[in-house]
Amino acid sequence: MNGGTSSATTKDAVSHSSDDTGAIGKGAEAASEAGTDPHMETTAGPDDYNARAVRQSVRLFAGMSVALKLWEITSARLTRKNQESRRSSPHQKEKAAPQSPALRLSLSLSTIFLLYRLLFRFFARLRVQLLEPSAAPFRNRNPYTARTLTSRYAPAIGASVAGLALGVYPARQLRVSIAIYALFRALEFGWNAAEDGGMVWGWEKNGKIQRVRPWWWGSWMLQPLAFGQLLHAVVFDRDCFPPAYGEFIFKRSTAYIHSRPKDYPPGLTWPSTYDVVDSLAQMARLNWPPFISPTLFPHKDETLPPSLAAIEPLSSLWKVGVKRRWWRAMKGGDVWLFVLAVALTGVVYEKDARAVREQSWRKGISWVRGEGWRDWALEEDDALAMENVPGKTWED
Repeated sequence: MNGGTSSATTKDAVSHSSDDTGAIGKGAEAASEAGTDPHMETTAGPDDYNARAVRQSVRLFAGMSVALKLWEITSARLTRKNQESRRSSPHQKEKAAPQSPALRLSLSLSTIFLLYRLLFRFFARLRVQLLEPSAAPFRNRNPYTARTLTSRYAPAIGASVAGLALGVYPARQLRVSIAIYALFRALEFGWNAAEDGGMVWGWEKNGKIQRVRPWWWGSWMLQPLAFGQLLHAVVFDRDCFPPAYGEFIFKRSTAYIHSRPKDYPPGLTWPSTYDVVDSLAQMARLNWPPFISPTLFPHKDETLPPSLAAIEPLSSLWKVGVKRRWWRAMKGGDVWLFVLAVALTGVVYEKDARAVREQSWRKGISWVRGEGWRDWALEEDDALAMENVPGKTWED
């Protein structure tokens, strides 16, 4: 949760036997006081823990495989994709089981779960052992390595390597979407932690609070960017745009997309709404020079470029960098972004679990780490509240 909790956890784990398999994690201090296992699981030995992790990963793999297969069958029947594919290519064979996207997605996520839990346990136990007095010679010989491995963020960062298993799934749009979603959620958690810790605004200086958060600051500022992305998608990536939202927009955009006039000859063709949108996309792909409207800029002398030679306008800094060879695309970059997101989420959760606002997310992170389906943030808040009430204990 915070620095005091992690240090107390380490002290509690060090004070007990180094072979104890339970008191590792956020609930070690509370568990030692209550005499229970913080993982809420049997701790007969490391083999039982590993076997339990394997069983849970197998259940996750089987459950996701069945769910995704049912989803594929249901969606195929609803859209009748199977009938269309058979008519277009009757001799086309179905993909083999090892090449099935649903199977590979299930295998990828279950492998991430298993590796993360095992790696997190390994680095957590290694940290506890390196903090023991018997490991002082190693810490003296390797101070930099010792500081790295004994950091309270070492288990979270080390376990994030499990995110490389996302590469088991084919490099498709879903994998990119998973990586982007995980990255932005991690950035959101990091922002919450920085904001709550006074690193953005609201910090104290000479007894006064500096730079209070503005009243207008909020998530609504993302709306212009979100709507801009939606409008870009409806023109260039129609398959990624919600059809219902598109119909809602186009029916209320008669000032820009005119409907067929009543007196228009019936023998002539009038472009439909999507024909106009598709034409806009086609015009953009023709690489015409940028248009400067004389209506918006009436005092500008030249609204057209002096020459219509073969030019290819660059629409983003990324394209400029690619042209000048400042950078290039990285193969498997989405997987590394996912690893970064997992590491950042683990670090933020270790620093302050309250930065993860959703209770279900906190419980999910705790479960993946092997600490049980528990909300340690809520439990520690209750513990602090009970300590502030005189004469009250957990047993009461």
